[in-house]
Amino acid sequence: MDTKFSGSANYVASRDLMETVNIAVALQKPLLIKGEPGTGKTMLANSITLTPGTITMDIDESGGQTWYYIHWIDVVETDRAAAGEIIKGRMEKWLRRIWQ
Repeated sequence: MDTKFSGSANYVASRDLMETVNIAVALQKPLLIKGEPGTGKTMLANSITLTPGTITMDIDESGGQTWYYIHWIDVVETDRAAAGEIIKGRMEKWLRRIWQ
């Protein structure tokens, strides 16, 4: 897939930021977004998530439980259980490649 991140209707990204995101996607490496509250980190993450082929992960630790959310546009399976297995298999392979 050759789709490039270029911002969105709700997020205008600088050229440097677009290049950084696209390099991370091309290398299939994670991109850590840091910044002060109110600087647009969530808007940037949502904008990146809307780029096909990208994966956005979120960890929610509330109520004594940990929830792990994966937003992945590239999965085309409509059956929820089957999509979960596809994501699980691909995600394990992807994470193994990142952290090796």
